[in-house]
Amino acid sequence: MKFKKLSIILFLIFLLAGCSSFDDVKDWMKEGTKEHRDHEKKSTKVGKTKLKTFLAKNHCRDGTSAKIISSVDDRMLYEVTCVRKSQTFIVECNEFGCKKN
Repeated sequence: MKFKKLSIILFLIFLLAGCSSFDDVKDWMKEGTKEHRDHEKKSTKVGKTKLKTFLAKNHCRDGTSAKIISSVDDRMLYEVTCVRKSQTFIVECNEFGCKKN
């Protein structure tokens, strides 16, 4: 009986000691919350609006495709394929605007 309790306690200690960081667990738990989803939705919407404006200024609107490469904080990287000019380039967008990389 004592051995069973001791082994459970040791197992829990090793499990907690084995976790590299509780911040990773907190980030993982935060991803499922409504606030996190709303923030992601808002930043994607802002990025898309700024991207459309940027593409319109560069005469690259019709037949253009863009896919999100990465999203860090309020900054998004898009891979843009402009059909009209037959080119592919990277665009970085944030809440203030977009620029070509």
